[in-house]
Amino acid sequence: MTAETSVSTGAVDPPGGKQALWLLLGGQFTSVLGSALVRFAVGVWVFQASGLATQFALTTLAGTLPLLLASPIAGPLIDRWPRRFTLAASTTGGLLSALLLAFFLQAGPLRPWQAYLTTAVGALFAAFEIPAVQATVPFFVARENLGRANGFVQLSWGGGQLLAPAIGGLLIAAVHPQVVVAIAGALYLLALGAFALLALPQRAAAAAQGFTAVLQDFLSGLRYLAARPALLDLMLLFAVVNFFLGIVLALSAPLVLSSFTPAVLGMVMTIGGVGMIAGSITLGPLGKLGRPTVHVILGTIASGVFLALAGVRPSIPLIVIGCFGVFFWGQVVDGMLAVIFQTKVGQEMHGRIFSVSLMIGQSTLPLATLVAGPLADKVFEPRLLAGGSLAASVGTLIGVGKGRGIGLIFILAGLLTTIAGIAGWLRPRVRRLDFDLPDAAPQTANAPGDALLPASTPTVAS
Repeated sequence: MTAETSVSTGAVDPPGGKQALWLLLGGQFTSVLGSALVRFAVGVWVFQASGLATQFALTTLAGTLPLLLASPIAGPLIDRWPRRFTLAASTTGGLLSALLLAFFLQAGPLRPWQAYLTTAVGALFAAFEIPAVQATVPFFVARENLGRANGFVQLSWGGGQLLAPAIGGLLIAAVHPQVVVAIAGALYLLALGAFALLALPQRAAAAAQGFTAVLQDFLSGLRYLAARPALLDLMLLFAVVNFFLGIVLALSAPLVLSSFTPAVLGMVMTIGGVGMIAGSITLGPLGKLGRPTVHVILGTIASGVFLALAGVRPSIPLIVIGCFGVFFWGQVVDGMLAVIFQTKVGQEMHGRIFSVSLMIGQSTLPLATLVAGPLADKVFEPRLLAGGSLAASVGTLIGVGKGRGIGLIFILAGLLTTIAGIAGWLRPRVRRLDFDLPDAAPQTANAPGDALLPASTPTVAS
């Protein structure tokens, strides 16, 4: 029996799978922490230098667009290249972005175009690492344990994202900028070490190479989805949901700071982190219950409810509860989506499908980032100030004053997210996806693609 047969058909993880999974998670955590630290520092330095929120927003955009644009190429290459090479190459690319930032800082104060370029380089290589990690997890755990494993993946990714602002805020105030970059570089090197120790399936050389072959692989991924429209519907659903979430995330700090102190904002972010951890832990038991599509839809509906709750009033308890709920259910939804793709899609297609999912699901985030500020400043905030056109109507329900227009945006985004979740449930092929779309057949050692390592192969590569 091959290692992957154990992964796909048995409840027992393959020999050495747990140790290998921890190496993968450790590499992901340190790599994500390094990249998030670079992005946070760059954003702070740009805002401090310019004083313009627009410059900060453009830095965020530079960290999103390359990831989306590179995804069609990244997916086929992930399926063609050795997974360990892909993980190491993506991390090396992140290290190069840190070195590039160090070079710019050495020459003088960071200029906006330098910040955009540095952020874009890191995002370009992240397009390879995120799907590669998701596509690698099934090699290490039994199919019945994918929910728990994806919970750990979400936790390691989210932990790096959450720790970076806290660490970066302290470092930027206390040390030279080059020290921040050096720490990020050291984190990338730790990630490289962890990925280098992974024993992963050896990949057979692809028969065709070059751009044409990669394009054909990408198109084959689209055809694969066209034959499974329920999966494509899920991706499109979350493109819509992520648009609303993107607007809310861009306005979350202004919502809190319009009524409370930065200390309260820090507390809210901490509670959100607790919600993220709780959601990741919950993925294990939920994965045992089956019907991951049900968890995805219910999690989407619940996220919308908690989003709306956070905007109802300038109340610390409501904002805290809303933040906790959004992060909790966000982890559940992301983890269960990964389970669906890992079980319903053949492993030889994982790189392509995860990359397409990333591209479609996050395609609306740049637009959300661009419209969030004008929506708040030009449309909703003026109408909910004293004497505004909504002050005598909506204002009597949610209050009038600074930040109440953003609160209304939260309520509307929450309602629309809930409606999107209900619409997904009302679509029969989405609701019945768990039943109607069969699990992908287990890959054998003689199948095209990966030539799997024997189950007795040690998890530490020689």
